[in-house]
Amino acid sequence: MSKFHNSFLYYSFSKIYDDYIGIIIYNCETIKIEIKMKKLLYTLFAASIIFTSCEKEEEEQDQEVSSASIVGVWSATSMNFEISTSIEMGGFTLEEDTNYTVLPTDDEWDLEGDLEFTADGKAIENGDTVSYTYVGNELTIYEEGEEEEQVYQCTVTSTNLEMVSEESMVEEEDGIIMNTSYKVTINAVRQ
Repeated sequence: MSKFHNSFLYYSFSKIYDDYIGIIIYNCETIKIEIKMKKLLYTLFAASIIFTSCEKEEEEQDQEVSSASIVGVWSATSMNFEISTSIEMGGFTLEEDTNYTVLPTDDEWDLEGDLEFTADGKAIENGDTVSYTYVGNELTIYEEGEEEEQVYQCTVTSTNLEMVSEESMVEEEDGIIMNTSYKVTINAVRQ
């Protein structure tokens, strides 16, 4: 093979490799933007169901604390996010895991107020009321006008509430497969 052919093949391979890496970098940047948007959406999603400012009669609160039910007024203390993404393209796989915690003292904390769960299946947050069911350790929130309900796995004690929501999705386009999974854990204390 001539020197020209070797140079041409090297140049062609180098060009293809550079284009491929460019596509991967572009997709990674796109994923980072999507992850940031999804982080924002999940933060807003959590804010829409978690917090309200309400008062409860002392007698009802004492009864609810002793039975360790979800019924009561809760204040969030932290939100933990776990996001895992993998991209499969042309035999290569890129993976990225992002884990972080947001506290009330952090600039990113945008949740205000408390959330109240009533004994008659109502969740009240900032004056907005939605319906909920709590069976076993599964909390399902039904918002009027929304097609999908919000489902959380909960751990409830007399003083603490942990709400965990998980979602996974797979997107495929032009031979690129993107797997993304999210886990949001909201920790709260009884008021």
